[in-house]
Amino acid sequence: LPVIVGLREVSGDVAALTDDDAEPYPDWLERLERNYGSSDVGGVGGSLEEYVEEKRIELPGIDRVGYLKWFGDYYGGFHRVAPTRPPFEVNFLRGANMSYRTSVWREVGVDPILNRADYHFEVDIGLRVRRKGFRILCDPAARVRHFNAGRTLQTVYGTPPPDLMMRRSHNFAYAMS
Repeated sequence: LPVIVGLREVSGDVAALTDDDAEPYPDWLERLERNYGSSDVGGVGGSLEEYVEEKRIELPGIDRVGYLKWFGDYYGGFHRVAPTRPPFEVNFLRGANMSYRTSVWREVGVDPILNRADYHFEVDIGLRVRRKGFRILCDPAARVRHFNAGRTLQTVYGTPPPDLMMRRSHNFAYAMS
């Protein structure tokens, strides 16, 4: 349970997380930290540059990312937000580019079922942090290159294989309950 084990070892006020197939920009931590000036900010993340097979995926920019839809689904879209946009509030962060106040993260915890299953643990954490009354911010200038290791374009931006769809569906329903 990598996130749970790692969180036990954090000694600072903020715990930042990225993926093993991601490469933060040199100023990533500094940019995340700048957004913790207000005590009601519980988490901060940023934007992603998505790569598949070493080719950057370029998609049109969007205004709304990291939110729950009215019917219970959600939209991440952190790879489609312009890095020049000022920080804004979101419902959750993307696992490849997220940080939380260590005390808040320890209080809400990490569900071991979701942590082990690859998908939606970050949605679950974000929702629980917000239920505690904290805001979560996305600072698009806090950028990470995400290289999507071991996945295909079809899996990332198309119809995933059935076993992956089943895990994602289960975990999403579990996180929303």
